[in-house]
Amino acid sequence: MNKILLVSTLSTFLLNGINPAFSQEIEHFSQIERQASIRAKEYGNDIQQISKGLTPYNQSQEMTQYTTELRQRFERSESMSTHLKKVSHVVVFLSFSMPGKSLESWLLQCKISGATPVIRGLINNSFKETMSAIQELSKKVGIGMQLDPILFQTFGIKQVPAVVYAKHIPECPSNMDCKPIAFDVLYGDVSLNYALGKINEAQPVDDRRVTRMINRLEGSWK
Repeated sequence: MNKILLVSTLSTFLLNGINPAFSQEIEHFSQIERQASIRAKEYGNDIQQISKGLTPYNQSQEMTQYTTELRQRFERSESMSTHLKKVSHVVVFLSFSMPGKSLESWLLQCKISGATPVIRGLINNSFKETMSAIQELSKKVGIGMQLDPILFQTFGIKQVPAVVYAKHIPECPSNMDCKPIAFDVLYGDVSLNYALGKINEAQPVDDRRVTRMINRLEGSWK
């Protein structure tokens, strides 16, 4: 079981007349600030990559709304705590490069359990092609997918499918990640029920949220 702590970033203030005794703390905060700048730059690059090579169709209201929302997140440096509160505690990372039957199976399990399915980018840099594929899957399975490269970047997801369980999302003011976000990640084309079971086994005690998802999945087979 991979257990990773997401190191949060803090906004820092420059103060005059600092006591030399606090020099190490100031240097520590400076390092955190530099890390925050790097992370923001990476998010910006992801957004620019998604926007690259778009067809005239992408001038539509739907595309404008999507790209505007991503840019607004980047510009206001929305904290990851705030961002995660908009999705489930369990996020399933998928891709259109996966076999069709496998992708459909994962989406169906997300629908039953309440997990959030996420993909990273556009098919052939085409929003139209991507939306068409998502809509086609939605007709078959009854659930769509969230296009969110920021989550891939945040959790360092390099391969799919992957299941992430954010164990605790701390309350935190906008523009700040006040505490580390602890999460577990499990890779492999297994069932979501199996992945959640392994994640639950790694917890000190059974997690009610994970247990509820497992019960929903098992109940759907009866």
